[in-house]
Amino acid sequence: MISDYNHVVLVDEDDQVVRIEDKRKAHELKGLLHRAYLVMLFDWEGRVLLARRSEKKELWGGYWDGTVASHPQLGETYIDSARKRILYELGTKSPNLEYISKFRYFAEDGSNGSEHEICAILTGIIHPFEISLNLDEISEIKFMTAGELKEDIQKNEETYCPWFKIALMYGERNK
Repeated sequence: MISDYNHVVLVDEDDQVVRIEDKRKAHELKGLLHRAYLVMLFDWEGRVLLARRSEKKELWGGYWDGTVASHPQLGETYIDSARKRILYELGTKSPNLEYISKFRYFAEDGSNGSEHEICAILTGIIHPFEISLNLDEISEIKFMTAGELKEDIQKNEETYCPWFKIALMYGERNK
C-alpha cells in the first residue's frame, strides 16, 4: 500500500517535466509549479462524493474537497496515480476514470504553505457501499447533488478547498 508521497513532479507552463522535488519544499512560500489531480466520483444517481480532508493534512486540513486529490509521481499518468489513491484513501478499487481537462492555479493556506499546480480533473462512478475510509486522509464523506453543492458553497465557501471550487467553475464554463 502506498503512503503519502514525499515528492512531486515539477513542471513548466506546458506541463512538461522539469524535475522532482521534495513535496514540502514545493509547497513552501509561493510554491513551485507541479502536477496534481482532482478526482470527482459520482454515484448512480449523479451525486458527487465529497471528502473532508483529515485535520492531519498539512494544507487545507478539515476542508471539503472533491473525492480524492493528490500528486502523480514521476512516470505515472494522472489516471494510474488516481487509481492508487482511490484504493489508498477509500479502500475500494478504482472505477473507470475519465480525464476531463486540466487547469493551473495558485492558492495560499495562510502560513501553512501554498499550492501552485497544474491540476487534472478526472471523473468516474463509484459504488458507495464499497467505501472504507483511510482516516489519516479523509475524516468524513458525503454525497451531494449539483444543486445542494452549489447552495452549500454559497453559504459555506470558506469550508471548501480552493482547487475544488476552481474545478467546479471550470466545469460550469465548459458545459
